[in-house]
Amino acid sequence: MYHTRIFIFIGFVLFVFTSSCKKSENPQVENPLWSSTDPFTIPTKNRVQKFLRGNMVENPSFEQGKRFPIDTASHFYVDNWQKVGDQVQWVDITKDSIYKANEASHEKRAIKISRTSADETVKTGEGVLSNYIKVIPGNYRLTFDLKLQNIKPYSSRLGTKLYDAIDIQVKFYDKTKNAISGELYSAVLNKEVDYSIKNYPFSNYEQIDEMDWTRIRGRSFEPLIMEGIIPNDAQYVRIFFGLKGTGTMWVDNVDYRYTENNLSLLERIDIYKDTIPSPYNLIIPKPKHIIPADTINYLSKWHQRPNDIIILIPENSHHTEKRIAQKLKSRLTVLHDSLPTVPEITITPHLAAGQTNNHPLIISLGNTNLFNRYRELLPVDSIKGHKQGYFIHSNPGLKHIIFVGSNSREGIHYAVNTLTQLIDKNATRIYNAHVIDYPSFQKRGLLIGNMEPAQMNKLMKHVNLLSQYNFNHVIFDQEKSILENGYTFEESIQKFIRSHNGSLLSTSVLINPFLEDKLINPYDTNYSCYDFITYPNNLNATLNKYVNPAIDEYYISFGESNYHLLKDCINENINTWNFLDVVRNHKKIIHAIDTRVKRFNPSVKVSYIPLGLQEESYFSSQAELSIYYDQIFEDIDEHSQFIWAGHNTYSPVVDYAAFYRFSDYFSPYPHVIYTDVQTEYMMNEIESANSIFVGNKRLYSLFTPCQLDYFMPLSRNTAGAISFGLNIYSAIDVIRYLSYADFAWNKEDYNPTEAIWRILISLYGIENTKELILFNDAFVTMLEIINTPINKTTATKLKKAGVTVVNNLEIHYQKLSESKQMNEDLLVEIKMKMDELLHVYNRKMDNLTVSKASVDTQLIK
Repeated sequence: MYHTRIFIFIGFVLFVFTSSCKKSENPQVENPLWSSTDPFTIPTKNRVQKFLRGNMVENPSFEQGKRFPIDTASHFYVDNWQKVGDQVQWVDITKDSIYKANEASHEKRAIKISRTSADETVKTGEGVLSNYIKVIPGNYRLTFDLKLQNIKPYSSRLGTKLYDAIDIQVKFYDKTKNAISGELYSAVLNKEVDYSIKNYPFSNYEQIDEMDWTRIRGRSFEPLIMEGIIPNDAQYVRIFFGLKGTGTMWVDNVDYRYTENNLSLLERIDIYKDTIPSPYNLIIPKPKHIIPADTINYLSKWHQRPNDIIILIPENSHHTEKRIAQKLKSRLTVLHDSLPTVPEITITPHLAAGQTNNHPLIISLGNTNLFNRYRELLPVDSIKGHKQGYFIHSNPGLKHIIFVGSNSREGIHYAVNTLTQLIDKNATRIYNAHVIDYPSFQKRGLLIGNMEPAQMNKLMKHVNLLSQYNFNHVIFDQEKSILENGYTFEESIQKFIRSHNGSLLSTSVLINPFLEDKLINPYDTNYSCYDFITYPNNLNATLNKYVNPAIDEYYISFGESNYHLLKDCINENINTWNFLDVVRNHKKIIHAIDTRVKRFNPSVKVSYIPLGLQEESYFSSQAELSIYYDQIFEDIDEHSQFIWAGHNTYSPVVDYAAFYRFSDYFSPYPHVIYTDVQTEYMMNEIESANSIFVGNKRLYSLFTPCQLDYFMPLSRNTAGAISFGLNIYSAIDVIRYLSYADFAWNKEDYNPTEAIWRILISLYGIENTKELILFNDAFVTMLEIINTPINKTTATKLKKAGVTVVNNLEIHYQKLSESKQMNEDLLVEIKMKMDELLHVYNRKMDNLTVSKASVDTQLIK
């Protein structure tokens, strides 16, 4: 009922919905009022069907077609694709006398375009053009595999960049298949943009010598808040992959789909609502391999056998193993608190061979004597070569014994995190399983940019919670803490480290050496260019504050904002210094920090975030940053590492084209720190977008999962490090962090919507999850109402819609507040957000009443 009612909240939407429902039996028939910028003008059925369709490209990997006997290389027909130009080949890697095995990325075929010369006046590249693809208005995502070799611009004699030498387009057509323009207004850029062009990721390269198969997202511009929308009157598209410049380009595995950005969270969750995950599917993060086994009803056995539950640890156990065993005991004890009788739990390194049947449950952690006795029956080889890997296993004849094995103590910790989630909440049984698991990223970090002393207890509480979901690294951001709060940063670090002494969390500090010198605030205009390029006066004092044996790693950032100050200094044309002076000075700082830190601990790693290590800065700097990078990365300690903070501060997408530009500076993979992963809020902060994209307010969600688009450059990386920056004091952001935990551990099986569904059910149960989703939907509907412009047509309908939404918000909140399973912090937060929203709504309604009264007074007069 509620799902249907949301479409009557706004009169305009009501009209579109009711008039469109008559046509909904044929989801391909469009209403002329359907809009790409307001998905809710399109019936849910049409949008869901298009979303579930998935990839709309026929023959996406070019596998079907036929060759003509004239010339097997260039004379062919590929099903659903049209060849454009003569320099196009249909690769078949089974013909090894002609093509190499790496000339296709998916199955056995691909398209290859090779040009040795190019006309400077070329209008269209040579390549392949898809057949017509039926579309409805909305947001679409184009991704594809690309391989490049020796790519140069078609006007290279003029020294230009590639621009459109790599020619990728989504061409738009109306209902009669006549071509229409892709030029649309971008409220973010405040200009007309050609949305048909999808080669932006490569446009600023000067040339590309070689890039192996990589997954690319076609995009038109930066930032990407509204990337992928199509003209409202487009009913067909055709996708073109071509090459205008010289070199060789291979294309494979094309995907064009209607995205989740066209659906609200309620509409996306609706796909999963009839499938309640089993206990095995509620584990966070999701294990890579899990097979359910016979449930162990250990409590009923305990009544029959009064002996203890045993947690068996190795003889001469390391203190870390003892601590893990103690945590397992504590979690079991907490689960037993609600029982009338509590079984004893004993941690011991000793268990005689004849005593295994005397206990209702035995959990063997690591290389115990019991583990070694049954080693040949355990999947030890399955985790070889996987750092931090673990297994959980039980044998048919020993069902009450759970073996936990790993390559490391960390792995035992992660195994226990999984095992405790398999224990029934009523502590009557364990949903036993055979698990083989290991992480996608070795380091999974939390970037903490706000260490307010008054909030330290909450911070530690949330970090402890998240460490139970396999985060293993904490980064303290000095710059944000000092600039945003102005308190003593190092004291907060010391307090945090003391509280986590001996834990499995590694720690690092992100330092800007200039921050505590003359250039205190990068946003302050009262600075001197000389202050910026000279050696920081207080560097030694700064290092004395932060060099600590308990810190495992140091990240040195010269500040993204400082890059813009540097540009200002360059533009002043100061004759006494130049760009290379900055490089030399930064090298001195790097060397000084390296020396100082390693004097305390030679094994500590020092990593660097150089100036402007983001794609947008690289583009705007013209040649300066390429010179800076080439110089700064020379003569650096080979053990040092460079950190990549993404290519655009506010972009929700990072693709491999941007990553590849800087890949020569990373070996083998960078530590990628995403300092701002809350870009869905950006839409609410852009005033010019508010009036145009009102309908998109209902696409916002309080419970936003980690989006895969962030991490496309890491899609084939099974090592390295990744860290996320959020407000860790927020219970809502803890939920979001758990989706990042799910991705960072098992990116191969990660699905954003399914992840948030699983996480909410795991934390709060199925009924509360449904109420949270309905509360969220009422919340974003109210967000839409308060952002809808009021006029004579909308005023009365908005007021009626508001009454219904306010009622729903209060009903769903009341049900949540009465549940014993709900988290108190989360209830406080959603209540606060609801009250803030209703305050804005009531103020708007008051203004509406005042305006109406004024009009009535004028009419009376």
